[in-house]
Amino acid sequence: MEANKEEALNVKEIAEKRFCERDFAGAKTYALKAKSLHPGLEGISQMVSTFEVHAASEVKCSGETNYYSILGLKPTADRDAVKKQYRKLAVLLYPDKNKS
Repeated sequence: MEANKEEALNVKEIAEKRFCERDFAGAKTYALKAKSLHPGLEGISQMVSTFEVHAASEVKCSGETNYYSILGLKPTADRDAVKKQYRKLAVLLYPDKNKS
């Protein structure tokens, strides 16, 4: 199990490097691999969520940011669904609220 943790830490480091290079899809892929190698790795769930949001922010619709994509919703979503998903992501990504 210790070998998996070492490998997960190496893969997590690669994910962070990809993120710094603004390769959000690649960063997400490596973060998911690190999570599969060692699910209890500190901060990995929050890292995956952060990379998903950044990857979604690159989705453009008519040259503009698709905010529904960032929230993981369809454009036909009602106001309550948008509000609920926004709050869910805010709690997940806000560092003081999520101690993972």
